[in-house]
Amino acid sequence: LAQPYANIPSVSLTAAQDFAIVSGSVGIEAASTVSQDATSVARLELYIDGLLSDTLDADRGRFNIDTTQLSDGIHEFRIVAIADNAAETEGISIRRFQIDNQGQSVSVSEQRFDGDDQETIEIQVAVAQGDATIDRIELRHLGRAVAASEGLATEIDLSLGLLAYGENTVTPVAVFADGHEVRGDSFVVNRNPELLNGGDVPAPEEQIPGISAEYFFGGGTGSIDASNFTGTPDIETQHTAIGLFHNANGMTFATDNLGELNEVSIRLTGSITVSADNEGEYLWSAINTNDSLRLSVDGRVILSYDSLASGLSRTDGSSSIFLAEGRHDFEILYANNLVTDDGPVLDLAVRGPDGTTRTLSDEFAYTFNEN
Repeated sequence: LAQPYANIPSVSLTAAQDFAIVSGSVGIEAASTVSQDATSVARLELYIDGLLSDTLDADRGRFNIDTTQLSDGIHEFRIVAIADNAAETEGISIRRFQIDNQGQSVSVSEQRFDGDDQETIEIQVAVAQGDATIDRIELRHLGRAVAASEGLATEIDLSLGLLAYGENTVTPVAVFADGHEVRGDSFVVNRNPELLNGGDVPAPEEQIPGISAEYFFGGGTGSIDASNFTGTPDIETQHTAIGLFHNANGMTFATDNLGELNEVSIRLTGSITVSADNEGEYLWSAINTNDSLRLSVDGRVILSYDSLASGLSRTDGSSSIFLAEGRHDFEILYANNLVTDDGPVLDLAVRGPDGTTRTLSDEFAYTFNEN
């Protein structure tokens, strides 16, 4: 049922406070009600760390938990009340306890850390191993270890490049020599993107719409090695858009038919302007692009692959970069050596913070005398 029409049970708990330190036997009193007289609560279920542990066929009752059967550290206890209706709507209440039966624990010094893009930050860790032996301490995000140290380390270096931009929930985990684990309270790591500063925007009358193209014939390697882009270009021209496709009449780049151009290396350059209200993340995608390609923005390589007959998938062929207000220059190196019916393909697009996906065309890209 949609939320406005669902009869959701409410659940109240009588137990130790959230994140209380507990040991031995622990009780959780649960009571649940529903707002409509025609509906009752069919049962209560207890989940420990996401796994069903106990069930009460009533709308209220007590769950008794033997914490000695659990590892030390933070555990989640979720009480789910299930309504006696066809939809079996659910109400939920959660408590998290720190279990301490063996004197084992792991924690970090702060609940939030902030850092910039590729920065490495130092996480202070406090651990207790009791009578056991700690093998290593891991910092985990979405179930995978993003940093680790051996033994009773008190400091762990975390590279923010392993996390997504924005806020990330990270959990410290002590892994013991016998394989059991102790989890600490999660904390937040905020990765701030680095905005690449923009250059001066040329006056409108100085901008030449489109993309500058240089063609080097006969390389025959299909490689984006720098040696394929030296010397005097065989063709220098201005294209209205980046869109290179092979067809029955030869190879078409933008609106120009250039004939058969296998074994060719192409350098494309241009600029885009980012406005003050459109600063942020720009997703660059190479779509259906084969052979070899390298895309650089402001001198930073963001996409690169060499000698791939079918290019990359849409996922692997996309990369983001954060751009500040101003002019940003791009360079695309493309090499093709496939003498096949499929021929060369080069198709790129970019999506900015406004959510609009644009092709690199003369409506968006330009050159000017300094390019």
